[in-house]
Amino acid sequence: MILSRPLTAEVLGAYRLSRLIAHGSLARLYEGHLIGTRGFEKRVAIKRVHAELAADPVWVSAFCEEARRQASLRHPNLVEVIDFEAGGGELLLAFEYVDGMTAADLITRVAARRRRIEVGVALFIARELLRGLEHVHEAQDDLG
Repeated sequence: MILSRPLTAEVLGAYRLSRLIAHGSLARLYEGHLIGTRGFEKRVAIKRVHAELAADPVWVSAFCEEARRQASLRHPNLVEVIDFEAGGGELLLAFEYVDGMTAADLITRVAARRRRIEVGVALFIARELLRGLEHVHEAQDDLG
């Protein structure tokens, strides 16, 4: 479910959450800002794991491994992991924020106009998605 709801600014560690973008069964995704010293701010996307999962040691271990693996990936079609926090009952992953329309928004808007996405556009999107996915699947850590 995609949402776009402003929040009362909630601060989690070095991050200020400003808008709920989406939520799912495992986590919520927020637009937020990394707050630094002397007025430094960087717009980020923050994945905040639901509290009940953040209390499960097995799930926490799996999420920490996911964060470690994602942080090692570098590709133009993947968002970069900026930070990971695990503590105080919170699990957060901070990502590069990419401003733009989601695929779901695109499909909804095109369907509302009773149109279809042009074949060339659909193929471009699919190709770029697959290039990112290929990078993920071919990635290896130091042990191969």
